[in-house]
Amino acid sequence: MTVGSMMRNDDEADDLESPNRRWVYGALLIAAVVMVAAWRWTVLVFFALLVGSIVFHELGHYLGARRGGMKATEFFVGFGPRIWSFRRGETEFGLKAILLGGYVKTPGMTNLEEVDPADEPRTYRAQSYGRRFRMVLAGPMMNLLLGFVGFCVFFTFFAEPKGDQGRAVLDVKPATAAERSGLLDGDLVLSIDGHPIPTYADLTHYVRPRPGAAITVTVERNGAELDVPVVLGVQPTDSSVGMLGVQSNDVVDRGVIDGIGRGAEEFVSQTKQQVEGIAKIFSPSGLQRLFQTLTGSRVDDGERASSIVGISEVGGAAVQEGWLATVWLVSVLNVALGLFNLLPILPFDGGHLVIATYERLRSRKDRPYRVDFARAVPWFAPFMAIVLFVVASAVILDLR
Repeated sequence: MTVGSMMRNDDEADDLESPNRRWVYGALLIAAVVMVAAWRWTVLVFFALLVGSIVFHELGHYLGARRGGMKATEFFVGFGPRIWSFRRGETEFGLKAILLGGYVKTPGMTNLEEVDPADEPRTYRAQSYGRRFRMVLAGPMMNLLLGFVGFCVFFTFFAEPKGDQGRAVLDVKPATAAERSGLLDGDLVLSIDGHPIPTYADLTHYVRPRPGAAITVTVERNGAELDVPVVLGVQPTDSSVGMLGVQSNDVVDRGVIDGIGRGAEEFVSQTKQQVEGIAKIFSPSGLQRLFQTLTGSRVDDGERASSIVGISEVGGAAVQEGWLATVWLVSVLNVALGLFNLLPILPFDGGHLVIATYERLRSRKDRPYRVDFARAVPWFAPFMAIVLFVVASAVILDLR
């Protein structure tokens, strides 16, 4: 989120903080990290990756500001009391106690902020529409870029099953009819009882109507054909459905180029799904469902936003599963983070884009127009209240 004078200036409060107080805040943060690591280290790893995504978001704003000729006085990860910082050039980089966001401070984000006259030409408000637009958009675009790259990496290395239309290359499940009969991982099913089985779908279509039947599965193993007698099992939930106990292990063989192409397809698909999801969450019917779920008059079916609590739980499970699952989830979350920050309300990046565009439309060549934020902010307040309701409700429901 781009933050200028939309948020309270912490400089004076930080100046009043003694070094001892910063040590206390730092110790509390370390204690929280140790507690989370002791509870579930995978959650801590995932949270660190999430913080990294926030850093990249703010890096986009920082680079956009510098490229646009603006002064960036602060680049902080977190909010609240300052724990540690250092200065490089005119920018102070550092860490604050509450690691649930970050900000880059560019003077003159609003008409309300008092700025040294010497710095006025390098303020945000003094720049052209194009420079301001690019600076604000750079943050969400950095997250979307991370999501895109993540999907490309995922599909380059992920052995994606071809599904029902793939060949019946077996992945044998333990304690099933397939394992008991001697079928092995990697066996390619050629036929069953003499009936050709060109795809995995053909295998399931043949097996399902024959619970408990004795069949002969012809497979190719190490270049040789073998006939394997099998007595089919039954589905645990439906004894009228036969079960062999396998799944398809026929996967798509991709290189880097194909992985990038498949990643691009998934990026477009995820972006579309998440735009639709955000619209659904904030629609009148979506807000009504959320209120009903919160009050207990509706079952929580998961068709709602997740909070940092729920995301961290899922993220910990992804880390436990492996690096590919982690890359997938971090990619999805970066797309969500980028799109969510484009909501057209203050103090999100989308709100600043709306303000900048409105100012451009109202400006004339010899008379630039600037919004009075004292009058503009109340217009956004009802919409921000809705966002806070959705976020708070997600936290409560995830804690439940």
